[in-house]
Amino acid sequence: MKNLQELVESVNSLELAGKSYGAREWLSILFSRFSGLKYATEWIESEKYTGVDVRPMVLFRVESATIWYEQNIVASVELCNQYERIILDHGYEREFAIKHAANLREIQNRVGYLDSVYFAFDYFVSQMLKIHGIEHKGQNKVSDFEALLGHFSMETSGSTKHQILSEIQSHLPESMSGSVDALVETSDGLVTFQKSFEYLTLIRNSLHNNGFANKNMNNLVIGPFKYRNIKKNESLWCLSLPHLLVLILQIVNCIEQLCERSVCEVPSNQVDPNLQSLHGELGFYP
Repeated sequence: MKNLQELVESVNSLELAGKSYGAREWLSILFSRFSGLKYATEWIESEKYTGVDVRPMVLFRVESATIWYEQNIVASVELCNQYERIILDHGYEREFAIKHAANLREIQNRVGYLDSVYFAFDYFVSQMLKIHGIEHKGQNKVSDFEALLGHFSMETSGSTKHQILSEIQSHLPESMSGSVDALVETSDGLVTFQKSFEYLTLIRNSLHNNGFANKNMNNLVIGPFKYRNIKKNESLWCLSLPHLLVLILQIVNCIEQLCERSVCEVPSNQVDPNLQSLHGELGFYP
């Protein structure tokens, strides 16, 4: 059996082109994209948004959730031996303690991360529907997102598979440059923002269903990132961090475009009711 340190590190490592990379290396792709988000630079300097507007706050929430997830990964590695001792103190066997501390902790870390990111997206969509007075008969989050895209004529907006991998390559850390050849896609097939949100929703829901899909979905292959064999009530095999990263990256791109269009239509400041409530309780914005 691996020792706990090795197991924790392997749980947080993922392969590309036969080479193993840590979760923090994969997350660095998102952080590189975040560094260029307009809400932190262009929108502030141009005064396009003022105060704590509910619209760009979604991007801050996604950034914060990603930072928190990275910190949890670091804690899992650095404190793994302490976790093991605590479980042993409760009378459990060492094998159980090791597997519990490594595997189940990362599962909870990942579930918590995706929940936080997904809540940020969902909250943004619900607020945007109110801001723009968008009415529709949908009864789930995917249909809400579809209605929002429709309002801005973005039903067919998105990126081609080639563009998606090109963007990932542009944010690849130096430590992963040896696997850049695996991030090649010749297809110009379009992956709409709507489709990306549907797959992200599917994965998020499956994490609350022991990893089982709650519906059938068509195969989606973007270079080395494969979302295949998705059948209702069967295990999903696309729950890795890279699979999440691709989808989150596309939704972040979509959100930025939606914010740009939204402020042109409704330029007045839209106070974030959630932050406003916290401000009333805490006396400051978190």
